[in-house]
Amino acid sequence: SRPAVPEERPPDSSVAQGLGNLIEVPSDDVETLRVGWYETAVRALDEGFPYDPEDVRTWQASIPLLQPCLAALRHAEVLGVVPSARLPLLRKIGRFLRDRAELKSAKPLLEQEVDLAERQWGLDHPEVATSLDCLGLVLLDLAELESARHCFERAHAILRHTDAAESVAAAAVLSHLGLLRREQGRWIEAQDYFAQAHALYARLPEHGGTEAALVLCHLALAMSESGEKSDTY
Repeated sequence: SRPAVPEERPPDSSVAQGLGNLIEVPSDDVETLRVGWYETAVRALDEGFPYDPEDVRTWQASIPLLQPCLAALRHAEVLGVVPSARLPLLRKIGRFLRDRAELKSAKPLLEQEVDLAERQWGLDHPEVATSLDCLGLVLLDLAELESARHCFERAHAILRHTDAAESVAAAAVLSHLGLLRREQGRWIEAQDYFAQAHALYARLPEHGGTEAALVLCHLALAMSESGEKSDTY
């Protein structure tokens, strides 16, 4: 027997009405509607993207959403969706890829993050320093040392002249400058940055316990590699 032909049903009236309204909308207004739709989409994807850097159980759940998020961000960029809508999702995706060691994929997203952060907050805002620091870590892992140096030094300069000068973020940037100098074989400078980072963490005991201990390990290694005794601290 031949399979039954499904009954043809008229489109839902609300959908049909929406399509009819869209057809009648002038082209400029259609573009405005598209921009608004993608702004809503990237905000919703940001809220729904489960990635938590402190909980690796969320990483696997984030993988199926990665490509839809990247596609939405690409369309939002082309349409000129405002930075404030795109930036939170862009930050999440860039850090997610960095934590998964997908460095070459993370790099352009983090570069775009820096650009959007500058456009949203200005060149000398602590949020820009945060974005620069994250990009610098990826560049360091990619062995693009001079580019990483530029990111870390600029982030450090921004934070030194803001209320965030005495913060965990500022201590982290100092530590990352130490890692960079150690990678470059500039042991004395590396030790100085690690010592500054440790001193700053010591002034922030409620936040910097684990990080301070890690900086001490880096400092000891830098001193050992330079031939100095590492029992100073």
